[in-house]
Amino acid sequence: MNVNIFRTIAEAGEGLALVTIVNAKGSTPRNAGTRMLVKKDGGIIGTIGGGEVESEAIEQALQVIKDGVSTQLDLGTKNRDILASGMVCGGSVSLWIEYISDPTPYILAANRIKEGLASVLLIDLQGQKGVVGLRDENGTLIFGDGHGNASDYDLESTLSVIQTGEAVLSKADGLFHDPVMPSEKLLILGGGHVGLALSRLAKDLDFEISVGDFRAFAADPNRFPEEVETIHAPFANIIKEYAFTPLTYVLVAGPSHNSDFVCVRDVLPKQHKYLGCLGSKRKIKKLLEYLENEGFEEDNFKTIHAPVGLNIGAETPSEIAASILAELIAVRRGALGNFKISLD
Repeated sequence: MNVNIFRTIAEAGEGLALVTIVNAKGSTPRNAGTRMLVKKDGGIIGTIGGGEVESEAIEQALQVIKDGVSTQLDLGTKNRDILASGMVCGGSVSLWIEYISDPTPYILAANRIKEGLASVLLIDLQGQKGVVGLRDENGTLIFGDGHGNASDYDLESTLSVIQTGEAVLSKADGLFHDPVMPSEKLLILGGGHVGLALSRLAKDLDFEISVGDFRAFAADPNRFPEEVETIHAPFANIIKEYAFTPLTYVLVAGPSHNSDFVCVRDVLPKQHKYLGCLGSKRKIKKLLEYLENEGFEEDNFKTIHAPVGLNIGAETPSEIAASILAELIAVRRGALGNFKISLD
């Protein structure tokens, strides 16, 4: 998710309209829960897929800002040029365009993002009331009671979207349960050629990126994009002090086999979603032998992706970084299984 949307709402608080896909059918560029923030000057943060649909959404959002009234907008290919609509296969989307009259729930959600905590926005579409509640990761209502008694809210749907990260229109309470998930984090252990290339490619994909290395030159902030945090310290210290979450992705790309083996060993017990290790199949075979000698069992290896990256024939550091980034996206979108160690 684009955390900048919530940060902007928290900082600005007015003159904004939030466009959310609340339903998507057929072939559409983005799924339910996708958001785009529209500013009164026409600027946007995020995207709902581009094309004519997005242009119409922006136009309607500007009207919403002008009128101060939220609205729902249904768009599809009917009565429009199919190619221009961007929905060649006849898809349709339903958009909720909310005028931000009270930024409080978004500020609360933004603060929780900073703390690495998830929230769920409860949006009343039928009554056109917009956000009527905000729940924490346990389902506790922390904002709003506009839909009646708090017990009327569908707790099961809230907990489901927290677990899956996918928005749900609940039949039980009629509300759109929209998850606001913490930032996905990318920790790159090793600031060499591949680590540098990956940090440059990944910065546009909403990861909070940190690069750590015990070598001063490899952790020099002047080598990396401005958005990238650099940490100059021994790998063991970096791993010990880093705030791991269930949405943390880790790439181990240090200068030696031994340091990489130790990094993988130390990261495995931490919370994380992905653990990739750069190296050849021969190196990965030795890594597994090392981990087994350290007392790890095969069940502990389910998050390890090695050799790292999708097999696209990559050779240069930038090509290898692109293959790794493709793998990160595949894991993010659930297009890969959790267990990917290939020694064949």
